[in-house]
Amino acid sequence: MFFQRVKYIGVALCMLIITTLSMAPPAVAVEDCPSGMSDLDCQALKFGWEDWVPDSANSCGESSAGSVVTSSDFQKNLEQAYNYFLSKKDANGNPILTDIQAAAIIGNIARESTGDPQNTQTKFTPDRTKDPNEVTPANGGWGLIQWTPARKVIRAAEDAGITGPIYELQTQLDLVWWHMNNRSPTAHMNMLAGFTQTDLMEAVKYYEITMEGAGDKAYTERFKAAQIALKYPKTGNTTISASTGCECVSDDSLLRGSAGKVVLDPGHSGIDKQGAEKDSETGLYIGDSSNPTERKQVWEVAQKVKKTLEEKGYTVIMTKKSEKDYVNLKQRALIANKANAAIAVSIHNTPGKFGGSSSWVSPQKVGNYRTNENGKKTVFEDKALAQKSQAYAQAMVAARKAAGEPGAKIHDIVFDGRPGLSAGNLPVVQLLSKVPWIYNEVGQTGFNTDIYAKGIADGIMRAVRPAKDASRSNSEGCSGAAAGDAVQTALNYAWPTYTSPPYTKLKPSYESAVKSALKEGGRYVGTLAKPGVDCGGFVTLVMRDSGVDPKYGGGGNVERQHEHIQKSGLYRKIDVETTADLQPGDIAISKGEGHTFIYVGPGQTGSNADGSPAEFATAVASASIGGRGGRSWRSPMAGRENPLTADHIYRYIGGSNE
Repeated sequence: MFFQRVKYIGVALCMLIITTLSMAPPAVAVEDCPSGMSDLDCQALKFGWEDWVPDSANSCGESSAGSVVTSSDFQKNLEQAYNYFLSKKDANGNPILTDIQAAAIIGNIARESTGDPQNTQTKFTPDRTKDPNEVTPANGGWGLIQWTPARKVIRAAEDAGITGPIYELQTQLDLVWWHMNNRSPTAHMNMLAGFTQTDLMEAVKYYEITMEGAGDKAYTERFKAAQIALKYPKTGNTTISASTGCECVSDDSLLRGSAGKVVLDPGHSGIDKQGAEKDSETGLYIGDSSNPTERKQVWEVAQKVKKTLEEKGYTVIMTKKSEKDYVNLKQRALIANKANAAIAVSIHNTPGKFGGSSSWVSPQKVGNYRTNENGKKTVFEDKALAQKSQAYAQAMVAARKAAGEPGAKIHDIVFDGRPGLSAGNLPVVQLLSKVPWIYNEVGQTGFNTDIYAKGIADGIMRAVRPAKDASRSNSEGCSGAAAGDAVQTALNYAWPTYTSPPYTKLKPSYESAVKSALKEGGRYVGTLAKPGVDCGGFVTLVMRDSGVDPKYGGGGNVERQHEHIQKSGLYRKIDVETTADLQPGDIAISKGEGHTFIYVGPGQTGSNADGSPAEFATAVASASIGGRGGRSWRSPMAGRENPLTADHIYRYIGGSNE
């Protein structure tokens, strides 16, 4: 097994790893560091590490008082891991590892995964996942020490008798310790017996050789990270806390987005260059058109949206400085990328009745593309970015409907056969973007600036929170992103089309989740006759596996789940009169606590058994059990339930579930 260098998550995560560091003489003495500087920052200054990202640069909030821990969950993971290894004792109660040896382990882990137990190897997808079986291609690495291929970690945990959720820090640390005492991933037996080095670099090298066998040794970087680990506080705490499920406002740690920073992209320019400019890299047309009437209307909408957002504490960046300013399509994408925005939103209109069937919301989707005139396709492939964009798009649809556009819906825009535009089904700005991007259209007939502006502003505020609230967690403001995670999990687990019962074949991704739940124990999956083929079992696994509500359901059927919803303080009952009152992620309880399902929203993209994208046929994901002889048994799939007739609709709002 070889472990490869993994993708760095980015500056927004305030991680420890620095590329191409060189040894430099001490720049300052520790005692000369500025007052208030953390020990870690002071050490970096002392050694002259020019690329070091200080604690103060962390976008997620401030450090805890009296601690050198920044608010990056992954750095906290590294500190917890350091204390975990220091806590190991022999039969006489003596420490098994020295500070040097524990730091050497952390230096290697930091290099491999930056302390993220859900990290996927560079150039493999998705960037992060709770399920190592999802890593594509299958030979990619995953987890703290980049088990390769990723799925091997499941077998290793089975061999070790470790039953915790494989994506959690505690589980993986226990597995690393088992490897060190038994068979390592590189087939070394009891490497711990030879782990006696007293020199930090030698300890780093020994651990790498016997545990990781990395293709990229990068010993200098591993050593630097180990040096930093030596400065961690020794807490004596052996308890590993789970990472928060609602981190950095809208979980933009995944996407490197800056909390509360919004890019608004009002369509068209003062000069018409459609078909006159091409991107040198892709060959796609990137020239913008003028369209004066639409340009004026959407500019006015953008100004209203900007004013609303700024009053709420958002930072707003426009892709052009004035209505008639010329900015081509690639330049617009680069503006959002450079801003590292939490979300970018294009504003357009199109022929049709305002608020009707032309009220389109278009997210980024894996597989969507544009084709240059030579037939070469540029395809959107960022799965993590697409998931976030699609969750935000659902929030936008709900907001625009509530504002007065009953026809708002998810819709792919087709550019085929349009002079001066490259064929395909994804706007160029979205295709070239590195941030979540939502593209809006609305009918021109009866155009209403106020309604359109309100819907877009509310949609943005449902999706991401302002920067001033970024350090707050477990609050309603983060529920939109959390609900989006639940929706994506439901779409991953459910078949994308409806099949009449009885139909009990489980989608492979869901079958794996059911098996994990059964092995873990204490998690409700339905009857043992057909585990997983159960409405309550499906909803329970969605809410738990998505990380939205790890204690969902209390381990019981729909009645128990309803009790949990009512008592947990995490949910609010919603009065629903029309589908405009619903939001993706809403949970329905019906038939006198006899049935439950999840509203995922219309126009979603699910997946086939092999993981390829597929249009999700309905707005509901559900399963069922019952009927004589199992005639009503139905595995999770696109359901046909009507949420408007449900007895209760609940919405996740966050809070404490203790």
